Amino acid sequence: MAALVYCCGDTGPLVQGDGSLAEHVAPFLSKADIRFGQCERVYSDRGSLDPSSTAKHARCSPELAQVFWDCAFDVVSLASNHTMDFGADALKDTIALFEAKGVKTIGAGMNIQEARTPACFEVNGVRIAFLAYSTVLREGFEATEDSAGAAPLRARAWYEEFDFQAGVPPLIRSEVLSEDLDAMCEDVRSAKQIADKVVVSMHWGVHYVPKLIAEYQRPAAQGAFDAGADAIIGHHAHAPKAIEMFGDRPCFYSLSNFIMTGTPKTGEKARLFQERYGVQLDPDRPWLPYGEDAKRSLIAALEFSPDGLTPSFYPVELGIDMKPRLLKPGSQFDEAVSFIDQISENRPGHFTAKGQQVLVLSDGS
Repeated sequence: MAALVYCCGDTGPLVQGDGSLAEHVAPFLSKADIRFGQCERVYSDRGSLDPSSTAKHARCSPELAQVFWDCAFDVVSLASNHTMDFGADALKDTIALFEAKGVKTIGAGMNIQEARTPACFEVNGVRIAFLAYSTVLREGFEATEDSAGAAPLRARAWYEEFDFQAGVPPLIRSEVLSEDLDAMCEDVRSAKQIADKVVVSMHWGVHYVPKLIAEYQRPAAQGAFDAGADAIIGHHAHAPKAIEMFGDRPCFYSLSNFIMTGTPKTGEKARLFQERYGVQLDPDRPWLPYGEDAKRSLIAALEFSPDGLTPSFYPVELGIDMKPRLLKPGSQFDEAVSFIDQISENRPGHFTAKGQQVLVLSDGS
């Protein structure tokens, strides 16, 4: 017997609309045994914005979490750069809200023990554990022994000059903090003792730029796989990123947005955004202000069986109504698969379409 897991990208609309944001994807998601999503907001009426953050949008009224129930998510990651934007009370309320609906949360808690605790499921005799971590954390947003926050997988960056000529951009170097990497690997090994399969969610990387993978990401992924992880699901970039096979185990560097909206960028703010990141905003989707590729999305599918794992994905596009729709075979579908192939260039693995599903295969298979 197999266990089918569907994994979705960044979720957190700022408006409820008419309550139908999930209408095109909910029937599809219902086919899975377990549904996983990334929560990009906190849901609470309490707390105040941290002085280090400008993300006023990070806190939403609890009724805006309705989209998570509409998708029937079973487990969500709360590990993100917004986990502590409004403090411990807002995070506590968010966890309680999901728990009241029977949705398990991972990657954040009232202390580091809670943040590092896996969510476990057993489906058709297959035991699956989920863990979540965030690399993109403001100082003090990480959980500790006696304070709330996200499970950290922090990275540091530095810059190296490689040419004597003034004005030549430096090399950008980065690495994960060893203590955080060791802690994550310890969690994976512990989870592997109680589960057959371990899925690790990473809130990481450079946002908005599809092909850019930070130097620290691949070693962090390798560490998780060496410790026993079976799949890595990436979030935060608000655009799709590469898919890479580590042997027979997949790393989805970013699934992009799923059901997500943001505050429109206009005027000087829009100009600076486009200049700094080298991406263009989509005029047809002002409520998706993350660049023209932000409409592209994936639903990752992990089919676990006693014989191993069959990874795949389903191309998705967010319409101008902000509703995600699965793409059907045809020119749009082919272009979406080609895009993923291009941004995954020179990385192990390849793709084969099978109807609406795209199989992720190891090289040589």
